[in-house]
Amino acid sequence: MAFIYFQLFLIFIVGLSLLTLIKNKGISVLIAIVFAVILMAQITSLSLGGSLIDYKYYLHLRVVDLQLIKYYPVHTQNTIIGFIISFLVLYFVSRKLNKINFKNRTIYFSVISVISISLMFLPNGIAQNIMEITSVLKAKEIEFDEALKNFKINPQEYIKPNEVIAQKGKNIIIISIESLEKGYLIDSSFKNVTPYLRSLSTKWSFYDMPMLSGSNWTAGSLYTLLTGFPCFFNNDGNEMLKSARQTHLTGLSHVLKSAGYNMSYILGNPNFAGMGDILRTYEIGFKAEKDFDSDYPQHAWGLYDQDLFKEAKKELDILNSEQKPFALFLSTINTHGPEGIPDNRLTTKLPKQRNNLELMACGVDVEIKNLIKKVEELNLIENTAIYIFPDHLLMGTEAPVLKYFSDPRSLYLLTNVESSNTSYNINDKLYQIDLPKIILEGAQVKHNAKFLTDYLPEREHLPDFILNNRTQLTEFNNAAIKRIKELAKEK
Repeated sequence: MAFIYFQLFLIFIVGLSLLTLIKNKGISVLIAIVFAVILMAQITSLSLGGSLIDYKYYLHLRVVDLQLIKYYPVHTQNTIIGFIISFLVLYFVSRKLNKINFKNRTIYFSVISVISISLMFLPNGIAQNIMEITSVLKAKEIEFDEALKNFKINPQEYIKPNEVIAQKGKNIIIISIESLEKGYLIDSSFKNVTPYLRSLSTKWSFYDMPMLSGSNWTAGSLYTLLTGFPCFFNNDGNEMLKSARQTHLTGLSHVLKSAGYNMSYILGNPNFAGMGDILRTYEIGFKAEKDFDSDYPQHAWGLYDQDLFKEAKKELDILNSEQKPFALFLSTINTHGPEGIPDNRLTTKLPKQRNNLELMACGVDVEIKNLIKKVEELNLIENTAIYIFPDHLLMGTEAPVLKYFSDPRSLYLLTNVESSNTSYNINDKLYQIDLPKIILEGAQVKHNAKFLTDYLPEREHLPDFILNNRTQLTEFNNAAIKRIKELAKEK
């Protein structure tokens, strides 16, 4: 965090130095406003997203997302106050400095500005993050075959969705938990928060899974789960997938469909982060709050987790009765930062916790325990590969649990599949782009599909590969997706 605060300080210094060199009050006011906006935008990104402005922030910078202001009234109020204070300090301090005459003043403040700006180019600095965004924005529109060749993939050898041949294996259950990162399962402060998951982590296969750029928010995580590709697109917001309806990029669902699996995705709200659009593109049927008969209480993001799991257990009965292999997906939401989504019904059902976020985490822990108990009662456990992982790290800097996490923070994959039944060693670092491959391997689904990870033999520097090839990855994703307008033209 010290480095991030240092980067914020550099913005202030650059703004102050430039303002000190300007005599015109009108121009000074304008520049002070600009730097106050930049400073508060960075602080907002840090507060809500956990990092300085980056690709993730760019994706969510939409007028529509201003609706979220009503869900963060205190943050909105603090942002306005912070802007006013930043403007006043920048303007009036620079006015005072402007009146001080000393030799080589212009050279002095110009050098300070140049040094400050150069320090922004340090790794993970402000300028580096802006370069991440520009590397995505400069991606060109190319044909899918050309995109394949950029990764040295022969277009004639690549297995497209309609060419997948697969044979069924075990049933599959996939649980994506909102922001429930590795610290909840390994740090001693949470031993009374997630006792069941912590117990599973000592009995099941437990992989460390560092979070990747392009997969570090809800929709990006889901896209990577289904495709094995980071979710880089050069359109704004989650809009890049809202008009998508077909894809050339072979994904997890294409393999399962070819193998005859029934697929069902249970989630609270398909409109949250564009998740429904991704599921439609990859032809996975989903059920959400409007599809259930029960009159459940709801919040801005759909169903509460305990109601979601109740419906998941019903869906499990349905899938089991159909005498076909199945893949059941779930995405939770109650552990969303910074304070969790309060479900007051849990206060009398669960042990008291230090804060609401931990109470919601405890609730998810109990629901997962009950779901797996249901799998056992149906005598499905031996023929079902279960995968549990968080969608991304807990975002922002305001969550009360952050002080209890040890470094380095990370994600994980927890599964009842022995690592010996996959091509991955339990001590290896797993990455989100590996998920489709390891899920299919663990479920013993035989197929001819290949994912990005199959073409990347050098895993040691995989995160750097993702960062260094953002433009090519963006071009690949753009070329893979067929949108509504494109399909209409083809007709």
